[in-house]
Amino acid sequence: MTTPLSQPYNALPTTVLCMHMVCRASDRCLRERRKTISGDDLLWAMGTVGFTDYVAPLQIYLAKYRDAEGVTGGGGGGSSRSGGGSKRS
Repeated sequence: MTTPLSQPYNALPTTVLCMHMVCRASDRCLRERRKTISGDDLLWAMGTVGFTDYVAPLQIYLAKYRDAEGVTGGGGGGSSRSGGGSKRS
């Protein structure tokens, strides 16, 4: 019997592949004693499983997104947009 991860990545169901990449990113965060998985962690995990052609364009997109949203760094803070929450008089 073969396990799902012993198959080539192109034969894996998408959800199994995503779960595998998130687990790798989570392991990296645990090693670095962080609690939040950032986009940078997911891109690192994508590179480790062979999606290196996609990493550079997605890093550019992530940087532009952070500029547009005013987000700094790799994660944990959310965006700087205001909104939500309750208003008190």
